[in-house]
Amino acid sequence: MLKIDAKDLPAVKLGNSGKIELGQTVIAIGNALGMFTNTVSKGIISGLSRTISASLGSGGELEHLRGVLQTDVAINQGNSGGPLIDLDGEAIGINTA
Repeated sequence: MLKIDAKDLPAVKLGNSGKIELGQTVIAIGNALGMFTNTVSKGIISGLSRTISASLGSGGELEHLRGVLQTDVAINQGNSGGPLIDLDGEAIGINTA
């Protein structure tokens, strides 16, 4: 839990992930490689509802992720957790590198 003592802060609007289409232009915002803040990259949605297996670390355990969006946006470690937004400026996903 994070508490911020501030008022009238802007918030990103959440988009409808059910309306995402193949070939749709998207933008990833993040902190590429943990060094370059406010990095913005553009690409397209290249796959819908993918299932992938991802390592949970050096322990060798796998986590199975379903319903994943595939994109050709150039992202790196550090971009993970940043928003994937559509051209209306609405968040439609969370980046994972």
